[in-house]
Amino acid sequence: MKGEFIGKLVMVGLAAAVLLAACDSGGGDSAVTYTVTFSAGDGSGEPPTTQTAVAGTVITLPGMGSMSAPFGKIFAGWKADDDPYQEGGSYTVNTDVTFTAQWIEDGKTYVSFTNLEQFPVSIYKDAARLTEIALVPASGTMNIESEPAPNGATFYSRFHVSVDGLEVFTQDAPAITVRVDAHRITTITIPRITAITTTIACIKIDNQSIFSLTLTQGGVELRPQEGASTILMPQENAVYAVQAGNTSGYAFMQNTSNPIVFSQIISEFQGGKVYMFRYNGAALVLTGVEDVFGTPFDLVFTVSTAAEMAAVLASVSADLNCAIQIAQSFSSGPVSLSRSITIQSSNSGEKIITLTGGGSLFTVGDGVTLTLGANVTLQGLTSNTAPLVTVNSGGTLAMNAGSKISGNTTSSAGGGVHVAGGGTFTMSGGEISGNSASSSGGGVYVASGGAFTKQTGGTIYGSDDANTSLRNTASSDSYGHAVYVAASPAKKRNTTVGSGVTLDSAVSGAAGGWADPLPSNLLTLNESLTWISDNATGGDAYAITLNANETITPETLSYSGKTVNITITGGSTERTISLSSTGSLFTIGSGVTLTLGANITLQGRSSNTASLVVVSSGGRLVMNAGSKISGNSTSSHGGGVYVSGGTFTMSGGEISGNTASSYGGGVYVSYGGTFTKQTGGTVYGSDASATLKNTASGTSYGHAVYVRHC
Repeated sequence: MKGEFIGKLVMVGLAAAVLLAACDSGGGDSAVTYTVTFSAGDGSGEPPTTQTAVAGTVITLPGMGSMSAPFGKIFAGWKADDDPYQEGGSYTVNTDVTFTAQWIEDGKTYVSFTNLEQFPVSIYKDAARLTEIALVPASGTMNIESEPAPNGATFYSRFHVSVDGLEVFTQDAPAITVRVDAHRITTITIPRITAITTTIACIKIDNQSIFSLTLTQGGVELRPQEGASTILMPQENAVYAVQAGNTSGYAFMQNTSNPIVFSQIISEFQGGKVYMFRYNGAALVLTGVEDVFGTPFDLVFTVSTAAEMAAVLASVSADLNCAIQIAQSFSSGPVSLSRSITIQSSNSGEKIITLTGGGSLFTVGDGVTLTLGANVTLQGLTSNTAPLVTVNSGGTLAMNAGSKISGNTTSSAGGGVHVAGGGTFTMSGGEISGNSASSSGGGVYVASGGAFTKQTGGTIYGSDDANTSLRNTASSDSYGHAVYVAASPAKKRNTTVGSGVTLDSAVSGAAGGWADPLPSNLLTLNESLTWISDNATGGDAYAITLNANETITPETLSYSGKTVNITITGGSTERTISLSSTGSLFTIGSGVTLTLGANITLQGRSSNTASLVVVSSGGRLVMNAGSKISGNSTSSHGGGVYVSGGTFTMSGGEISGNTASSYGGGVYVSYGGTFTKQTGGTVYGSDASATLKNTASGTSYGHAVYVRHC
């Protein structure tokens, strides 16, 4: 009946919410329920369980239950909607509500230590560090109750440095003095270790063999840690703390009897460093050197003999950065590299590695990089069957300033360096000199699919150097005395490639650096073109820079089908090449590319019988920014350019002031010819000014360009 109390009281201590059911108001099952939630706020742990209550229910607020107070604070009740409530107080539920725990200072004095280091640290109140008051975990915090110290309290710390859980040494940190205020929490951040100062080094060994191992010093077996066995079983690993210094007294013993020394690759253990080894039953391999923080070091080994160099190559893991410093010159037989290595002199003096026996001094394998550093010279043989350095597919050779590849004569291609298909050679400095090949590439030979880049810096000598001992030579001018690239088309340099010149095997012509400078005694364009006609061997690229305006007779650029690239520019001043008689100024034959560069103008005749430039089948004309073809009137097609089965690419420049009595005032493209105008450059039409416009016999005939398709 209405007004009858039908609920019941449930109390389970102050940790639980107390719910008093509301009186039945006659609403039946339609009573509204709400959610009562509790939050720990700045505390931690589990707050009281969330409850649901019918509207009008009165709850008794619980205590802190399983929650934990923040350090230095105690529980002080709850807050909801900015109103405070005490533990055990009542609250009538008429909405969803969240009660947040409130915490207040407990009135005690504390010091809170924060350790940023990866090692535990002990805290002491005495300078002798005899009485420990706290052990702060690695990257953790420790709170201790303290006496107030308004005039300052001094704390002393000592780090416990460990490797793989084994404490190997301790290191003291500077003292810290702070004021400790009463009834407060004083926070202290312990300074991190800035430098390791210890005479202890570590050896980590991973025994991947089927044999047992023991580490000995002077014949005495060492234990990895107190109470551990001296014997390391197969597939086990361990850490040993050893004294820094000479390694000659240490050895691993296989099955406690067969010594495995490692002094050949590491002569000294340095304090604070961790030396990591792997033993596979056949060889002890150095897999890394790092400090106790886990920061790796690049490995540098000083060698004086071929045997010492071979020991490093065999005993250092292939995935480590490794450098060999040559302390004195020595001779070596052929070396096949299966790991990356940097070779350099140990000081400013030149160190020479001289090849003994036939073959390549270094063969660079797949995935391997050989870097030649300062003051190291690779010296070949005057009678050899192989290049001095061979770079196989997937391998990389890098030459830096101060390195040399010299004095090798081979019966094959590439006297100094042979880059196989898929191999890479990058030259940013150094010198390649005095090499000879019986076929291609006296200095460098790059097979089809290989890559060679010469950056600014370094010199590859050609057959023209005054010092004959520096010259690289191939079998003939056709095969690249300095460099030969067996691509399609082939690329070569016969003359010396100096430090200011770049080369790129992926780019043809002058843009890739494949333009041998013409002899310095050639003073005019006619002399240069005559010299090219007499000396072109195929795969040549030449750059001609005019020093003055010139007038020439019609010139046919054709060299019996040989691939020849000619670039003509005006340098820093605009130069004009004028036509002295009727005919085409340039007729470009098969296999020839003529590139017009900056500040060059081809000037025609006001009454002519031919186009100013004719591009024959198989020939190619390229116009770049700053070039012009102008002022030619022909009684035929194509006042400026006639493309007759060849290719004309215009990426810049200007074609202007030309006239054709029939088709193509500026450009006429015959059937089978190709004309591409890229962004840049202008071919004027009949709508331009009187001096710039190109004109044909009529609008239907293409004042600017006419392309014939049949």
